[in-house]
Amino acid sequence: MIKSRPMRQEASESSWQYIELVPEGDICDILKGQQDAVVDLLTNALGNKAFYRYAADKWTAAEVVGHLIDTERVFAFRAFWLARGLSDALPGFDQLTVAEWARRAPRDWPALIDEFETLRTATLQLVRPLEESVWARSGTINDMQTSVRALVYGITGHTAHHVAQLRTLYL
Repeated sequence: MIKSRPMRQEASESSWQYIELVPEGDICDILKGQQDAVVDLLTNALGNKAFYRYAADKWTAAEVVGHLIDTERVFAFRAFWLARGLSDALPGFDQLTVAEWARRAPRDWPALIDEFETLRTATLQLVRPLEESVWARSGTINDMQTSVRALVYGITGHTAHHVAQLRTLYL
């Protein structure tokens, strides 16, 4: 059971806008509950609005979900890297470049939902068995010190941030 939250020095200042959105409790339970809630939202509430764009220059709901998937995949890889004791620094990534390439290979809505659910299950399988001491392991990501714990909280908070946007701007 992982209840300790990241300390300020475990993440970049920009990460805290997401980390602060994560409620108290076991982060693995929160990740699983979030998975269930997101799949329900995408399946039942947003199904007919998958390709809705609330403004001409904004992402569709499907593009937001693709962004969630891409970001979780990158952050989970970073958590894996640090958790396994690898010490080489990892670069940042440009979310807009990633999103542009993702648009070139569009997926249908049910496939995006399935991919989100599958990826979140894989993230949980990665982090659930980690010993408490591993959660504090840190390394350089995008020229900043970051811990495994901060990355997992970042995944959770980033998802919470965009789910709130989906609820308010797309429904």
